[in-house]
Amino acid sequence: MKRIKIAGIAGVAIIGMMLTLFSCGDKTNSSKESVGFDTFSFKSYAIGNDADSIKSIDPEYSGLWEISATGVIPASVGKHDVKQLRDTLLALANIKEVDGKLTSLVPDYLTDYTEKVDTTKVRSVQTTNLSVKLMNTQVLVMQIFNFAYSEGAAHGNFSNLYLNYDLQNGKILSVTDIFLPGFEDILMPEILAQLKGNGVLLLDEDNVTFPQTFRLTEDGVEFVYGIYSIAPYAAGEPRVGFYSSDLQDVLTPEGKRLVSSY
Repeated sequence: MKRIKIAGIAGVAIIGMMLTLFSCGDKTNSSKESVGFDTFSFKSYAIGNDADSIKSIDPEYSGLWEISATGVIPASVGKHDVKQLRDTLLALANIKEVDGKLTSLVPDYLTDYTEKVDTTKVRSVQTTNLSVKLMNTQVLVMQIFNFAYSEGAAHGNFSNLYLNYDLQNGKILSVTDIFLPGFEDILMPEILAQLKGNGVLLLDEDNVTFPQTFRLTEDGVEFVYGIYSIAPYAAGEPRVGFYSSDLQDVLTPEGKRLVSSY
């Protein structure tokens, strides 16, 4: 079985189109449906608000915001019901779907602004993007990128979240699906060693906890720390990776099926 990696599918360039991927006739587990690429499709989207209709709730700050979202969203996954998958992805991307129409949600710190001023320039932005990070006959990994910049701030803030989806069983994966109990204690020393080896300036090494974000990769697992969580902003999102061959002692049977090198 050959793995196929799809990275950074741009939703803007294919608005309104359905992306139907080619067939891969692999039947790894005969007792369960093996989702081929011919049974998986995506729908692209690009949405945004009127550039002069959203502002901060802070009365002392009159700056207006532009909110936008682009990407691709799964439309079908074989015979699986994709509602939970879609709903979770949209929630992570701050998007709601009503009667089949997608719209961006206005964050709590912003509010609708009805008195529109055509000459006002928007200097604050919030944007999200959903993209396919990895897909093969076993797993789909979606990346949720969020970025926001408030006028006058020294820099914007961003985050990358990942949703790992088991294509055979039609479910969103958690770390407990992949790893055996106690895996954190086993992997933590290597995580610290990798961070130091990568030159990450840790804010407080003694209080570095296990990362909450992970994604399956072509050859193993990558863990991701959020900005500011363990290091200064300049460090970005510190990442550490493990090859599947290094994880065999801490993987569940399901994890060994999903985390493999080909």
